[in-house]
Amino acid sequence: MKNLPYILNVLLFLLVIGLYVLHFSGEKNENIGKEETTTQENTGAGVTVAYVNMDSLFEYYDYYAEVSQDFQSKRAQAQKNLEQKGRKLEQDVISFQKRAQAGLMSQNDIRSAERTLALQQEDFQKLSQTLSSGLLEEESVLNQKLYDKIQGYLEEYNQDKKYSVIFNYTKRSSTFWLAQDALDITQTVVDALNERYKAEKETTTAD
Repeated sequence: MKNLPYILNVLLFLLVIGLYVLHFSGEKNENIGKEETTTQENTGAGVTVAYVNMDSLFEYYDYYAEVSQDFQSKRAQAQKNLEQKGRKLEQDVISFQKRAQAGLMSQNDIRSAERTLALQQEDFQKLSQTLSSGLLEEESVLNQKLYDKIQGYLEEYNQDKKYSVIFNYTKRSSTFWLAQDALDITQTVVDALNERYKAEKETTTAD
């Protein structure tokens, strides 16, 4: 699932940017102080922020690892099937050309073979489009499920923490340049998500 991290980052960024703009478009506060807790920091009067390192989350979140592996296997299998059919079509075309050039086919045979090859090519193109569309749709569904799991947990987590904004952070497409380690809640989020996923799997197995 090569694009999971990027798509998820976009979704999360859109979610938090509204709060971010509302806060920083207001009156600028020059006093920046730290809370006593190690996971909160004031960026203004009563405003606290935290962030989740999405690179680490994707690396250590068991659910993402499993669904990503399953999806990659499906995509690899689809590509293998498509390549096999493509090679078969190519071989049929080459065989037809050799026979026609050698004078081993009548004009009726040539026309019939051309129609058959045209239909095979059309079927190949349709199969390619179907596989691509199916994989894109499945990837979109998986991305949404992943987003819902993370978002659902963060909403519950923040009922007690009361952060004004929780950012996502990645090295390649971050919304900020620097952040203190004390603001990083990634490990807490990953541990909780893995516990939930483990419980979900156990419940599914029991059923």
